[in-house]
Amino acid sequence: MRMLIFLLGIVALTLSQEVGKVEKFSGKVDRLQKGQVRPQPITAPNTGLTVGDVVRTKSDGNANVSFVDGSRAELGPLTRLDVLEYKEIKSVNVTRGRVLFEVTKLKPGEGFEVRTPTAILGVKGTSFLVEVGSSYTRLKVLSGNVEVTPIGGQNLRFLATEGTAYEVGTQQANRLDSQPDQQQNQRQTEYRTPPPSDIRQPCIR
Repeated sequence: MRMLIFLLGIVALTLSQEVGKVEKFSGKVDRLQKGQVRPQPITAPNTGLTVGDVVRTKSDGNANVSFVDGSRAELGPLTRLDVLEYKEIKSVNVTRGRVLFEVTKLKPGEGFEVRTPTAILGVKGTSFLVEVGSSYTRLKVLSGNVEVTPIGGQNLRFLATEGTAYEVGTQQANRLDSQPDQQQNQRQTEYRTPPPSDIRQPCIR
Protein backbone atom coordinates (compact mmCIF):
# COMPACT_ATOMS: atom_id res chain seq x y z
CA MET A 1 0.00 0.00 0.00
CA ARG A 2 2.79 2.42 0.89
CA MET A 3 4.49 1.64 -2.42
CA LEU A 4 1.26 2.35 -4.29
CA ILE A 5 0.84 5.69 -2.54
CA PHE A 6 4.47 6.53 -3.31
CA LEU A 7 4.02 5.70 -7.00
CA LEU A 8 0.80 7.71 -7.20
CA GLY A 9 2.65 10.64 -5.66
CA ILE A 10 5.34 10.41 -8.34
CA VAL A 11 2.70 10.32 -11.09
CA ALA A 12 0.93 13.37 -9.63
CA LEU A 13 4.23 15.26 -9.41
CA THR A 14 5.04 14.39 -13.04
CA LEU A 15 1.65 15.49 -14.26
CA SER A 16 2.01 18.84 -12.47
CA GLN A 17 5.55 19.49 -13.68
CA GLU A 18 6.06 23.04 -14.90
CA VAL A 19 6.40 23.28 -18.70
CA GLY A 20 6.49 27.05 -19.04
CA LYS A 21 5.70 30.35 -17.41
CA VAL A 22 4.10 33.72 -18.04
CA GLU A 23 7.30 35.76 -17.93
CA LYS A 24 5.66 39.15 -18.04
CA PHE A 25 2.30 40.69 -18.79
CA SER A 26 0.34 43.91 -18.94
CA GLY A 27 -3.32 44.61 -18.35
CA LYS A 28 -5.67 41.86 -17.18
CA VAL A 29 -4.48 38.28 -17.70
CA ASP A 30 -5.71 35.14 -15.93
CA ARG A 31 -4.86 31.45 -15.69
CA LEU A 32 -7.30 28.56 -15.51
CA GLN A 33 -5.53 25.58 -13.98
CA LYS A 34 -6.38 22.01 -14.90
CA GLY A 35 -9.19 20.66 -12.75
CA GLN A 36 -10.32 24.12 -11.62
CA VAL A 37 -13.58 25.82 -12.62
CA ARG A 38 -12.62 29.41 -11.89
CA PRO A 39 -9.64 31.23 -13.42
CA GLN A 40 -7.32 33.22 -11.17
CA PRO A 41 -5.83 36.60 -12.15
CA ILE A 42 -2.10 36.56 -12.83
CA THR A 43 -0.61 39.13 -10.50
CA ALA A 44 3.13 38.41 -10.63
CA PRO A 45 5.66 37.75 -13.42
CA ASN A 46 7.10 34.25 -13.96
CA THR A 47 3.83 32.51 -13.04
CA GLY A 48 4.32 28.81 -13.79
CA LEU A 49 2.28 26.79 -16.30
CA THR A 50 1.64 23.05 -16.42
CA VAL A 51 -0.05 20.82 -19.00
CA GLY A 52 -3.77 21.52 -18.97
CA ASP A 53 -3.43 25.18 -17.98
CA VAL A 54 -5.12 27.96 -19.94
CA VAL A 55 -3.86 31.54 -20.26
CA ARG A 56 -6.42 34.21 -21.16
CA THR A 57 -5.90 37.89 -21.89
CA LYS A 58 -8.65 40.48 -21.57
CA SER A 59 -9.27 43.42 -23.91
CA ASP A 60 -6.38 45.38 -22.36
CA GLY A 61 -4.16 42.35 -21.74
CA ASN A 62 -0.90 41.08 -23.24
CA ALA A 63 1.30 38.21 -22.05
CA ASN A 64 4.69 36.72 -22.90
CA VAL A 65 4.90 32.96 -22.35
CA SER A 66 8.18 31.02 -22.41
CA PHE A 67 8.39 27.22 -22.51
CA VAL A 68 11.03 24.91 -21.05
CA ASP A 69 12.51 24.13 -24.49
CA GLY A 70 13.10 27.80 -25.29
CA SER A 71 10.03 28.32 -27.46
CA ARG A 72 7.98 31.45 -26.88
CA ALA A 73 4.43 32.71 -27.40
CA GLU A 74 3.39 36.35 -27.22
CA LEU A 75 -0.34 36.79 -26.67
CA GLY A 76 -2.26 39.86 -27.77
CA PRO A 77 -5.57 41.10 -26.30
CA LEU A 78 -8.62 38.81 -26.11
CA THR A 79 -6.54 35.67 -26.65
CA ARG A 80 -6.85 32.17 -25.19
CA LEU A 81 -3.94 29.70 -25.18
CA ASP A 82 -4.35 26.11 -23.89
CA VAL A 83 -1.30 23.96 -23.11
CA LEU A 84 -2.39 20.51 -24.32
CA GLU A 85 0.84 18.50 -24.22
CA TYR A 86 4.54 19.21 -23.75
CA LYS A 87 6.74 16.13 -24.15
CA GLU A 88 8.27 14.91 -27.43
CA ILE A 89 5.20 16.41 -29.09
CA LYS A 90 4.48 19.94 -27.95
CA SER A 91 0.86 20.91 -28.56
CA VAL A 92 -1.02 24.11 -27.76
CA ASN A 93 -4.49 25.25 -28.68
CA VAL A 94 -5.41 28.82 -29.67
CA THR A 95 -9.18 29.26 -29.73
CA ARG A 96 -9.25 33.01 -30.22
CA GLY A 97 -7.04 36.07 -30.52
CA ARG A 98 -3.49 36.67 -31.78
CA VAL A 99 -0.24 34.95 -30.92
CA LEU A 100 3.32 35.42 -32.16
CA PHE A 101 5.14 32.08 -31.90
CA GLU A 102 8.89 31.65 -31.90
CA VAL A 103 9.58 27.92 -31.90
CA THR A 104 13.10 26.75 -31.11
CA LYS A 105 14.85 24.20 -33.31
CA LEU A 106 13.55 20.78 -32.33
CA LYS A 107 15.42 17.52 -31.92
CA PRO A 108 14.75 14.45 -34.12
CA GLY A 109 11.47 12.86 -33.08
CA GLU A 110 10.10 16.05 -31.57
CA GLY A 111 7.25 18.15 -32.94
CA PHE A 112 5.47 21.41 -32.16
CA GLU A 113 1.88 21.96 -33.25
CA VAL A 114 -0.60 24.78 -32.85
CA ARG A 115 -4.26 23.78 -33.02
CA THR A 116 -7.06 26.22 -33.84
CA PRO A 117 -10.76 25.69 -34.58
CA THR A 118 -10.01 25.48 -38.33
CA ALA A 119 -6.41 24.26 -38.70
CA ILE A 120 -3.46 22.31 -37.32
CA LEU A 121 -0.10 24.05 -37.79
CA GLY A 122 3.03 21.92 -37.57
CA VAL A 123 6.36 23.69 -37.14
CA LYS A 124 10.06 23.19 -36.40
CA GLY A 125 12.37 26.12 -35.66
CA THR A 126 9.88 28.64 -37.00
CA SER A 127 8.59 32.14 -36.28
CA PHE A 128 5.00 32.92 -37.28
CA LEU A 129 1.91 34.94 -36.41
CA VAL A 130 -1.54 33.43 -35.88
CA GLU A 131 -4.85 35.28 -35.72
CA VAL A 132 -7.86 33.13 -34.81
CA GLY A 133 -11.55 33.91 -35.27
CA SER A 134 -14.63 31.75 -34.93
CA SER A 135 -14.43 30.47 -38.52
CA TYR A 136 -10.91 31.23 -39.72
CA THR A 137 -7.21 31.09 -38.92
CA ARG A 138 -4.91 33.72 -40.43
CA LEU A 139 -1.27 32.78 -40.63
CA LYS A 140 1.83 34.78 -41.54
CA VAL A 141 5.17 32.94 -41.67
CA LEU A 142 8.06 35.17 -40.60
CA SER A 143 10.81 32.54 -40.84
CA GLY A 144 10.99 28.83 -41.62
CA ASN A 145 8.03 26.78 -42.85
CA VAL A 146 4.65 25.82 -41.42
CA GLU A 147 2.76 22.68 -42.43
CA VAL A 148 -0.93 23.59 -42.57
CA THR A 149 -3.77 21.07 -42.32
CA PRO A 150 -7.32 22.48 -42.49
CA ILE A 151 -9.56 20.71 -39.96
CA GLY A 152 -11.65 18.14 -41.80
CA GLY A 153 -9.53 18.52 -44.94
CA GLN A 154 -6.68 16.07 -44.46
CA ASN A 155 -6.01 15.87 -48.20
CA LEU A 156 -5.57 19.65 -48.40
CA ARG A 157 -2.39 19.73 -46.32
CA PHE A 158 0.19 22.18 -47.70
CA LEU A 159 3.41 23.95 -46.74
CA ALA A 160 3.37 27.67 -45.98
CA THR A 161 6.86 29.03 -46.63
CA GLU A 162 8.71 32.03 -45.22
CA GLY A 163 7.10 35.35 -46.13
CA THR A 164 3.70 33.90 -47.09
CA ALA A 165 0.32 34.53 -45.48
CA TYR A 166 -2.87 32.46 -45.58
CA GLU A 167 -6.41 32.45 -44.29
CA VAL A 168 -7.55 28.93 -43.44
CA GLY A 169 -11.10 27.75 -42.94
CA THR A 170 -12.49 24.24 -42.62
CA GLN A 171 -11.32 22.28 -45.70
CA GLN A 172 -10.19 25.39 -47.55
CA ALA A 173 -7.47 28.02 -47.63
CA ASN A 174 -6.63 31.23 -49.45
CA ARG A 175 -3.20 32.78 -49.90
CA LEU A 176 -3.37 36.43 -48.85
CA ASP A 177 -0.02 37.75 -50.08
CA SER A 178 -0.34 36.70 -53.74
CA GLN A 179 -0.85 38.99 -56.70
CA PRO A 180 -4.07 38.44 -58.73
CA ASP A 181 -2.25 36.53 -61.51
CA GLN A 182 -0.51 34.37 -58.92
CA GLN A 183 -3.76 33.60 -57.18
CA GLN A 184 -5.08 31.98 -60.33
CA ASN A 185 -2.32 29.42 -60.07
CA GLN A 186 -2.97 28.64 -56.40
CA ARG A 187 -4.67 25.33 -55.72
CA GLN A 188 -6.68 26.59 -52.79
CA THR A 189 -10.29 27.75 -52.53
CA GLU A 190 -10.80 31.50 -52.75
CA TYR A 191 -12.24 33.39 -49.78
CA ARG A 192 -14.33 36.52 -50.21
CA THR A 193 -12.97 38.15 -47.05
CA PRO A 194 -10.33 40.91 -47.38
CA PRO A 195 -6.79 40.19 -46.14
CA PRO A 196 -5.97 41.57 -42.70
CA SER A 197 -3.92 44.76 -42.80
CA ASP A 198 -2.75 44.58 -39.21
CA ILE A 199 -1.27 41.10 -38.64
CA ARG A 200 1.80 42.06 -36.72
CA GLN A 201 3.58 41.46 -33.44
CA PRO A 202 0.73 41.56 -30.91
CA CYS A 203 2.19 42.35 -27.55
CA ILE A 204 4.80 43.52 -25.13
CA ARG A 205 8.57 43.06 -25.12
